[in-house]
Amino acid sequence: MHTLLDRPEVRDALRALDAEACQAFARLLSAREAVVLQGRFLGHPPRRWESLGRSMGIARDRVRQLEAEIIKKFDAWQGAHEVQPPQATS
Repeated sequence: MHTLLDRPEVRDALRALDAEACQAFARLLSAREAVVLQGRFLGHPPRRWESLGRSMGIARDRVRQLEAEIIKKFDAWQGAHEVQPPQATS
């Protein structure tokens, strides 16, 4: 299970998205995942697992699990939305 500690490039990739693309990805998430997305991935500075857990009424470890789920979903979403290189014509 990967978190931002293992995959810091995910935060950079999410922050690099334009607003429309970020909203499209966020629509795929549960309400709890959306809170973690804002707090851990898009927040400046990122909130700690403990802080988010307290405000959401869940355990720190559950926030970590949600973070890992967001990374999995982002990897799948990003792979499906990559721009394909143009085909060479002869």
